[in-house]
Amino acid sequence: MISSNGVHISMDAEEKISSDEEGSVSIDPEEEEWARSFKSKLDESYVARWRREKRSIFRVPSVLRNENPAAYMPRVISIGPYHWGRADLMKMEKHKHRVTRHLFSARPDDLVAECFHKVRSLERRARSCYAEEIGMESREFTEMMIFDGCFIISFLISEYFEEGLLKVPRADKELMEEVEDIYSVPLVYEDLIKVENQIPFFILETLYDLLVYHVPDCTIIESVSDLAISNLRQLEPVGDRNIISTIGRDDIKHIHHLLHLFYQTIASVRRSADEFSGGISHRPPPSHTIKEKSKSGEGFSNWMRSATKLRESGVKFVRKGDCRFSSVSFRNGRMEIPTIRIFERTMSTLRNLIAFEQCFPDTNNEVTFFADLMDALIDTPRDVKVLQGAGILKIGLSNPKEVTQLFNRLCRHVYYDNSESYLREVYNRVNCYCDSSWHRQRAVLARKYFHNPWTIFFANIL
Repeated sequence: MISSNGVHISMDAEEKISSDEEGSVSIDPEEEEWARSFKSKLDESYVARWRREKRSIFRVPSVLRNENPAAYMPRVISIGPYHWGRADLMKMEKHKHRVTRHLFSARPDDLVAECFHKVRSLERRARSCYAEEIGMESREFTEMMIFDGCFIISFLISEYFEEGLLKVPRADKELMEEVEDIYSVPLVYEDLIKVENQIPFFILETLYDLLVYHVPDCTIIESVSDLAISNLRQLEPVGDRNIISTIGRDDIKHIHHLLHLFYQTIASVRRSADEFSGGISHRPPPSHTIKEKSKSGEGFSNWMRSATKLRESGVKFVRKGDCRFSSVSFRNGRMEIPTIRIFERTMSTLRNLIAFEQCFPDTNNEVTFFADLMDALIDTPRDVKVLQGAGILKIGLSNPKEVTQLFNRLCRHVYYDNSESYLREVYNRVNCYCDSSWHRQRAVLARKYFHNPWTIFFANIL
């Protein structure tokens, strides 16, 4: 059959479409059913109806996970739904139940019901924090939040007690002493700040207020955020640990989970790149100086000189006693960088911080840009020794080559825009300094003639 506009229509299509005198079209029942089904799927995908919080707890993108899967997987304990029920972590599930029972045992009987009711009332809000829809039943999800929250609070209290900073009832102390045989404390800390191993921070605040803060025989600090910050300080990979990290009270209400809180203690508030130029003129850099790329593996490390070559050009590396990634500066040939501690768990911590920056929009990629800087400075084990000699690297790994490989792989498949880097001016200033023929010649003379103290002595006489 040929239609009025010359288009060929098959007999099957002719049977499915009939037009009345006014030109209206009737749809086949089968197609009508498909349309209803399609609309239903669209309605199900409309998350605005149920999402009450910004998504802040993510699965690590596979392109990052494939580089080092073990770095993102909890090793001793699961927190939240993503790794809930894993067979190799069930031993800690039993301990969560013990801890929760112990917390409730010293409280009024009606507090159990009140606690369940309050957490249950937060269920919808808590579910919306996860990037994926959680397929757990309501009661199961609520119980998981309570068990995980009670464990985190008890663990933080026990660690605070070990430092001699907290008075707790004797029964609490005995329980925690028994627990030491079950898990490795450093591994628990490591698991608590992994991207996929989080529960919403408002769940912790709710449980803390109910179960700890108002207990008469327990001297405790005011908030769970203060308790967590005091404990998480030991995980900070950069800076002098004698310098206490501070986070403004106004920022607490914006904390989404423990990893986010930890991130806030080591990352600065969002600032423009010009503020990190080390006090030098804030003149915009030449457009040809910076390679503005946002593809993975094409950061500043592709053109920035290594630590050894920078030293040969007259740059002096100086350790900076700060605990922020952003406290890198360059002035008058001195490149100041905060100390970074390199142990096995440090790289896992850095990878999770970088993954969080990749997933969560409200970050300024401080950790990513710092890792890119270290990748630029470290090409060979010689570079490791240069930075180690300056006190910038504190290494717990026996092989400098291993440190080199770790940093060179850290930013693989990580996407960022170098034009937004807080290190933009620092890179430009370093390159301008090294490109100066005077600085190069002075560095050569210093290495060739003035490494011997007798040479300096006779030069002064002359």
